[in-house]
Amino acid sequence: MVKTIAGSLRGPEPLARANAAEALESLTAPRTAALVAPLFEPDLPPAQLLPLVERACGAPIPTAAAALRLLLVTPAMPGFAPLPPPRWRS
Repeated sequence: MVKTIAGSLRGPEPLARANAAEALESLTAPRTAALVAPLFEPDLPPAQLLPLVERACGAPIPTAAAALRLLLVTPAMPGFAPLPPPRWRS
């Protein structure tokens, strides 16, 4: 199911991406889906990425580097479920 959602989010069809975003919301927290789904929009200008993170965090973030620092250092932001560590293939 996760592979299907990921494939649909990456696909060219807007309806398939919208359905995948809804499926993602049902599997995760709505705030997580609201943050992740727009990242797959093909026409999203890079300048709109920082406001997405700011809205999700509920705080102003001055630069993209600061956003990455916040996401990498903060174990779990309020309202977001922590992601499990990746399982590497051997």
